[in-house]
Amino acid sequence: MKKLSTILIAALVVLLGAVWFVEYSETSESQFQTYRELKESELISKWWVPAFIPKSAHDIHERHRVDASDVNVVFRYQPGDTEEIEASCTALIGEGGGTKSYRCRHGDGAVIVMLSDDGKGEIRSEQ
Repeated sequence: MKKLSTILIAALVVLLGAVWFVEYSETSESQFQTYRELKESELISKWWVPAFIPKSAHDIHERHRVDASDVNVVFRYQPGDTEEIEASCTALIGEGGGTKSYRCRHGDGAVIVMLSDDGKGEIRSEQ
């Protein structure tokens, strides 16, 4: 019985390790100091980052899963650099507190864009 328990525990550890490896290997993260660096990375042209991210964006952290179309981008920007988002997206009501939210088409789905008056921004897939 003790040998069977040891085998089952070992099998469980191997299975959990495999699941973790697959999850980790399908997630990609990138950081960019400037919009220019982001643009040069081709993440925008490959649809991992929406093209309407403010051109003043900097300190950009992007994360996506290779096997899904989820988008998650956190960045800083110059308040007021929102013309393209306002033209391309639908403003959402109810955030308040110095944060404006928008729903934007992106690829076959939609993303939510949150822009704070203090220059913090986030773009994430709509759930």
